[in-house]
Amino acid sequence: MKKFLFISLITLFLLTGTGAPLDKNPRVDVEINVHGLVCSACAIGIKKKLSKISNIIPTSIRFDIKKQNVYLALFDPSAKLDEKEVKIAVKKAGYEVMYIKFKVTTPIKV
Repeated sequence: MKKFLFISLITLFLLTGTGAPLDKNPRVDVEINVHGLVCSACAIGIKKKLSKISNIIPTSIRFDIKKQNVYLALFDPSAKLDEKEVKIAVKKAGYEVMYIKFKVTTPIKV
C-alpha cells in the first residue's frame, strides 16, 4: 500500500509539473473578493463553478478565507476573462462578488 501511494504521488508530481516554465512568461493575476466565503467547503463550491469558465485553469485557483478572496492566474495575458461570467458563476455557487482586481505580472529577467 505504501509503495502504491508513493508511486501515485510521484506520478502526480510529474504530471502536474513544478510550474517553472509558466513563471518565465507574463501572466494576469486576478483577485476576487467574495462575500460569504468563510470556510473550505465554501471555497470548494466556488472552485467547481469557476473551473467551468474558459481561460481559468483549476489548479491556478487559490483561496484566502480570512480576507474572503479567491485568487487565480491567467497564464495567457491576451486571454479575456469576462467579469460578468465570473460574477454569475460565483452567484450560482451561492455567493456574491464584491470586487474583481486584475494585475499583469511580468517575470524578472536574470
